[in-house]
Amino acid sequence: MRVMIIFSGIFLLLFTIVYADFYEIGKDEPIWIGNSEIDLKRWETLSRLMPDSYELAYDDGSWEYYGAPDGWGTTQIASFAMPEGGQFTICMGKFAGFGSPTILVIYNDVPAEGLPPYQGEDEYNYETSFTWNDAGWPITDWTYVNVSYDYVYDAGECFAIGYKNSGGIGLSDEYATGTYSWRDGEWEPDWDPWNYCGCTRCIVSDYNAVENISLGSVKALYK
Repeated sequence: MRVMIIFSGIFLLLFTIVYADFYEIGKDEPIWIGNSEIDLKRWETLSRLMPDSYELAYDDGSWEYYGAPDGWGTTQIASFAMPEGGQFTICMGKFAGFGSPTILVIYNDVPAEGLPPYQGEDEYNYETSFTWNDAGWPITDWTYVNVSYDYVYDAGECFAIGYKNSGGIGLSDEYATGTYSWRDGEWEPDWDPWNYCGCTRCIVSDYNAVENISLGSVKALYK
């Protein structure tokens, strides 16, 4: 049985970036990416810090439940397509979860946005280790994981990003497709039949815009 507990979360992001050309957005209407409404203030701040940057998401920004590794799944992923209009690199993973130190994983053999990769759980193209903000439930903050992956994606190219479940996966009751957990030897959709989605996001930036940006030092607090 899948383990779930009710809770809600807050937002946190750390960055130190200086760049001249900022991506501007409108201030009078919400921004939708995937199936999620992204808070305008956070999105504008992110856009000003990282030129031509995008936060890809399906969840609604809160986590009401969690799924344990032995019941929900051992790896959590979300499957996205890169935005139109350029070439892109993955800058960060943004996850709601908890547990012992684990790894971020990226899969590139993905047939379409919202579908799982053809690859199995351990056939990923990139990995990097990280430590959760929270060792246990409740999840108090998003955990941001810096990605240093020398791969440039074309506009519309699909990929999946996620992490090994080392304690609990943050889940939203916002009905959405696109997130999967590895369970019983296959990628099982979180929303069917459970009607939850994993709070697993990705921050990407235009390749040409970030060539001169260092993401190694992550310091400036941003909400």
